[in-house]
Amino acid sequence: MHNDVAFVALTVVFFVLAGLLTIACDRIIGPDPVEEPVEDGMSEERVAA
Repeated sequence: MHNDVAFVALTVVFFVLAGLLTIACDRIIGPDPVEEPVEDGMSEERVAA
């Protein structure tokens, strides 16, 4: 039981640290530029199929 609680706690800590690191990096170097999706005319045909 103790190992299960420790595993869940470490998993939560890992994801919290990953999120904080992402926020810190965005503040340091700025967020990635958002790219517009490429319109090639084929996307409408794929949706209809």
